[in-house]
Amino acid sequence: MKHKYSGKIIAATTVLTVIFSLAPFFPAPTVLAEPLGSISGQKFHDFNDNGVKDNGEPGLAGWTINLSGTASTSTITDDDGNYSFTGLDDGEYNVCEALQAGWKQTKPDSGEENCADSAFGYNAIIEGNNITGNDFGNLHLGKIIIQKETLPDGDEQSFDFTVSYNDDGFALSDDQSNDSGFLVPDTYSVSEIAPGGWDLTSATCDDGSEPDSIELDPGENIVCVFTNTKRASLTIEKFSDPDNGSSQFDLTGPEQDNIPAQYVFNPSGVWDIENLLQGAYSLAETILDPE
Repeated sequence: MKHKYSGKIIAATTVLTVIFSLAPFFPAPTVLAEPLGSISGQKFHDFNDNGVKDNGEPGLAGWTINLSGTASTSTITDDDGNYSFTGLDDGEYNVCEALQAGWKQTKPDSGEENCADSAFGYNAIIEGNNITGNDFGNLHLGKIIIQKETLPDGDEQSFDFTVSYNDDGFALSDDQSNDSGFLVPDTYSVSEIAPGGWDLTSATCDDGSEPDSIELDPGENIVCVFTNTKRASLTIEKFSDPDNGSSQFDLTGPEQDNIPAQYVFNPSGVWDIENLLQGAYSLAETILDPE
């Protein structure tokens, strides 16, 4: 038996299947940078000249530190004397200080003289590492200036000096001076050999030191003045009219050898007196034999 169905198609639904094909994803490779290195240190005032930074020894600001080798550059020490070179590629470097006049290098005091002015420096190998402690020590040197003055002014007499800082010594005339050159801070002595007919009447140093024990401090310039006074001579000439009789002359004055002195004229003559100290004198005549 057959059945029949009748009706209307109201709507139709279409189903679409979409297939996405994705290519494989590979992230970009990570590139690791080579580590950079650094070199650092401190510059200090080595007051006691021992090559070690002791307590109380300050850093030195404003000094130039030079780097050469794989790269070349320079830097200035900061207020505490510190310096550093950063961002350094692997390689070999030299670290040097720029020496200043009047300063002695105390650290480093050995190694290769690979710096200017025959100074010692540091050789550093950078392989991504940080190198510290490349310190520089320096001592400020001083000077002793000796000045010569004479009374009377302008005399051409030469005066010999013996000093502890120069085996040869030196000689000076009026208004001349001698510069010791740079000296390590220490105790020094200066002495003069006064020639005959001269007296050393003053020897003073502007720091208050005695010339035979001059305390020279770091960076100090001491001026010492030696003043010599020339001894005088006196000539007494006696005339007698009539030319007879005798008289005695007595000379008194500053305390010295052969003063007071006496001289007898019979009846006339000349009395020459040498090597008299500067000062006031008196002369008295006594008639001995008027005849």
